[in-house]
Amino acid sequence: MSSIRNLVFDAPIKVISEANCRDHWAVKSRRRQKQQQDITAMMMNALQGRKVELPCVVKLTRVGPKRLDDDNWANGAKGIRDAIARKLGVDDGDPRIKFEYEQTPIKERSYNVIVEIRSTGE
Repeated sequence: MSSIRNLVFDAPIKVISEANCRDHWAVKSRRRQKQQQDITAMMMNALQGRKVELPCVVKLTRVGPKRLDDDNWANGAKGIRDAIARKLGVDDGDPRIKFEYEQTPIKERSYNVIVEIRSTGE
């Protein structure tokens, strides 16, 4: 299996503030599972059978109509973070992966997450 140092892909996933959402736990669970399935499929497609060299930095950029509080954005992306780490073959708490969170408000009701994975080669 060949390895790559950089990977960028766009995922049409809507991330909401789970802390401010009053949905039933089963609805939240289904939402997280769907996000994980979607991000895993898109990452597999982007990797095309290759793997990313560790250690790496994973930058997640939420695109949406307005900004979320930083802690709400990170909490809402927990399922995405777990799925990416799993696809990289490690736990999301592994010290070889650093997660960064950004946001880009676009003033329209359109949502996606831009995933950038960059090997640091340390």
